[in-house]
Amino acid sequence: MRAIGLFLEGKRVKIAIVSKVKNQLTLERIGEFDDIPYELIQEKNLHLVTALPSEDVIRREVTLKLTRHSAVLKALPFQLESCLPFSLEETLVHPFFYPSKEKTDIVIFATTRLALKKHLIHLQEKKVDPDQVSSVPIALAHFARLLFSDHSISWVHQSTALAIEGEKIVFSQCLEDKGRLESYLKSKYGHHFSIPSELPTFQKYSSDQLMAFAVPIGLALDGLHENPCQFRQNDFTSSKKLKRDRFFKIGTWASCLGVTLLTLTAGQWMLHRKEAALKKRIASHFSASGSLEEQLLAWQKKLHQEGQEFPLIPDVPSVRDVMAWLGSLQEPIEVVHFHYGLDQYPKAGDKTGDKAQPYQVKVELEFKAESPSVAHRFQEVLEKAPTLIDKKQKVTWTANQDCYKLIFVLRKT
Repeated sequence: MRAIGLFLEGKRVKIAIVSKVKNQLTLERIGEFDDIPYELIQEKNLHLVTALPSEDVIRREVTLKLTRHSAVLKALPFQLESCLPFSLEETLVHPFFYPSKEKTDIVIFATTRLALKKHLIHLQEKKVDPDQVSSVPIALAHFARLLFSDHSISWVHQSTALAIEGEKIVFSQCLEDKGRLESYLKSKYGHHFSIPSELPTFQKYSSDQLMAFAVPIGLALDGLHENPCQFRQNDFTSSKKLKRDRFFKIGTWASCLGVTLLTLTAGQWMLHRKEAALKKRIASHFSASGSLEEQLLAWQKKLHQEGQEFPLIPDVPSVRDVMAWLGSLQEPIEVVHFHYGLDQYPKAGDKTGDKAQPYQVKVELEFKAESPSVAHRFQEVLEKAPTLIDKKQKVTWTANQDCYKLIFVLRKT
């Protein structure tokens, strides 16, 4: 990964290029120019970072008694409204989270949409479209951590004062009176390590060079950090990121489409293999009477011809119809046995004369009655219209003491 920090200082342009390979940072190059070094910033795979000046950025800190990140994000907007000097609609915020066991400290760096817009317009006039817009205080904090990683630090660089504890920026202020800033840091953070005017050398670069390029070096470091400050949010998103996101979406859709087509093709191929295997297994049974396709066509033709006079739906009362009819007679009898059976029915390919055998249902009904007169009355009611009994067929009646048995055929509906 490589990042370039670009800082406009008056009419001069300062740049620093930093690379990171396996957590090893290398300061590849620093330079000062009269104009934008387009041949450098347009290098492929180079992340370009610029900075809002300290006076356009404010730092605020809030503490929430929450530890779950999603809960902190939901509660944060309500805290911002009271601690920022401008409306949330005009604010761009980048928070840094520092969770502990029972709470979460949040350091907020904020700017206005107008300040960012002016910064971007100024760069666009110079034909520069940065991938990331950070800020001078954050860049200086990264630079200080690069050289003094084991200390809590207090530092005044030009008109920007910082105090750092671990990774947390505990104080950030911009003031033209450098003496007042130094006095405040001494009284408030006198226990911190104060960065001396003579810096330790880093790689091949001297103290003077490092101090002169502290901001662009810090910007490049911020571009490589796992949690960089980014004010280019929402409608200020860089064109490169929009293009990359659009390409990613197209790639994702293309991948999904490719997987779908591959799955469909594989499925069709597997079905074809199974169909071919099935045909191969059963084809030997029809070798004497032609191919499988020919036999299937012959069967289909036969079923079509013979099925024209074949009644698929029975034209006789169903069991439910018969039971409902018997229940509606309301005679004082006790049904002991009931049997509903198809005495004859049509069969494909089996005809008597020119017509298929009709449906015919025979019912055997055995019941008990208190007296022969009750049984006789029940028989009369059975045969009285409307009745389901086919009177053209014989009705068999037998009696055995108080038990009676009727056998009759149902008429067609």
